[in-house]
Formats: sequence, structure tokens, C-alpha cells
Amino acid sequence: MVILSHERGDDTMSYEFGNACYAARKTARLTQEAAAELLGVSTRSIAHYEGVRTPPDDMVAAMVAAYHSPALGYMYLSQESPTGKMLLPHVEIVGASNGAIRLRVTMRRASSVEEKLDDICWDDKITPDEEQDFKRCVDALDGMMAAILEMKCCR
Repeated sequence: MVILSHERGDDTMSYEFGNACYAARKTARLTQEAAAELLGVSTRSIAHYEGVRTPPDDMVAAMVAAYHSPALGYMYLSQESPTGKMLLPHVEIVGASNGAIRLRVTMRRASSVEEKLDDICWDDKITPDEEQDFKRCVDALDGMMAAILEMKCCR
């Protein structure tokens, strides 16, 4: 997927995130005017956040709370924050039933590597010959972490 962006100095933002701000506000059944009043900013600021400007971090947090949208916060961290891009797993926003099934599957996969992880980590050292198995274990745990976040962000 190609993410297009506007660039205005430090205010680079993907179209996708601006659209997510718009969708979260609409899902919360708020007009731009009502959202602006709730968030203590101008209507023009809301329009900019839904278009070409990245909101400041504290404004994203306020939007997440006002719009009841943890998915918006996760999207901001994973796509707009350099640190979040490095550390957070890819999460798909799914429905509750799909999320619950994905969580159970990833929990089962993580459970299947539990003994291997114990064998690798019992001595607090990961040797070169253990690296590949350790990576497989961590990948299973990352999958479970993503599924947990998907449940938290499901619609």
C-alpha cells in the first residue's frame, strides 16, 4: 500500500491518518463544530487534522478519548511516530468475532513455543545456535501481541 503524504515542514502526515481522524469523529457522531468545542480547538484545526496537518501528540490523545477510538491512537503511534513505527506490530482493525478467533489462534501458537523458549532462556543467554529458534518464539509472541491490540481496537 502506498501512503501519500503532504509535507509542510515537520507537519508531514499520511492521507490515511487524516481520513482515520475524520472517520473516528464521524463514528463518534460528532460534527466538526462539536468536536472542536469538546477538544478546545477551532473548527479550522479539526479540518486541518482531518486533512493535511498532523495533530500534536496531546491532541491525538484527546481525540482518542473524545472519539472513544483506541484504533486512532494506535494508528497514530504505529504510522506517524518514528518510535512506534520501529516497535509496534502491524495491526488490522477487525470485528470482535474475527479478533477473538485471531487471538485464540495466536495464543495457541505462542503456547506451542513456550517450552522451546524456556529451553533457550533458562540460562539467560541466547547462543548463536539458538538464535533462529528464539526468533521463531518471539515472532509467535509478536503475533499474539498484535492480536491483543486488534481486540482492543476492534469496532
